[in-house]
Parts: sequence; C-alpha cells; structure tokens
Amino acid sequence: MVQELGHSATVFGLVEAGVGVSVLPWLTLPLPADSSLVALPLEPRAERTVELVRRRDRSLSPAAESVWSLIAALPRRAEDLG
Repeated sequence: MVQELGHSATVFGLVEAGVGVSVLPWLTLPLPADSSLVALPLEPRAERTVELVRRRDRSLSPAAESVWSLIAALPRRAEDLG
C-alpha cells in the first residue's frame, strides 16, 4: 500500500507508530528531537531541483517574505550542511 501525505509531522508519526517507512527530501530534517526515528541517505542518491519563483512587480506579504528569506538562506545541497 502506498500513501501520499502532505505534512512531514504526519509522516513522522506514522513511521514512528510502525505503519511503514518513508522517503523524504532532506529539507524535512532534522527529525523531531523526542522521536526514535533514524534518517538514512538513499543509495543511489536521488536529487531534484527546486526553484523559488516570485513576481518582480509585487511585494510579498510579511509571512511570505519570511519564508522566502528562510529558503533562500538554506544550503544549495545537502552536502553543504557541513
């Protein structure tokens, strides 16, 4: 059975409950501090490109600007996390 979920907290809860396993992008890390979950890299490594897009002629709401700044400040690749 395959289940597609939209929120990582739901995925973490189901995996921790023993319902299954999950493949998630590294941006969902770190895992919750109080969980017994373990994250392992996929072999072979899977990659995808994610782009930020916005309109030039419109300003963002304060919340959207915060998210934009947060994502723009992230390392470009998982290896850059150090």
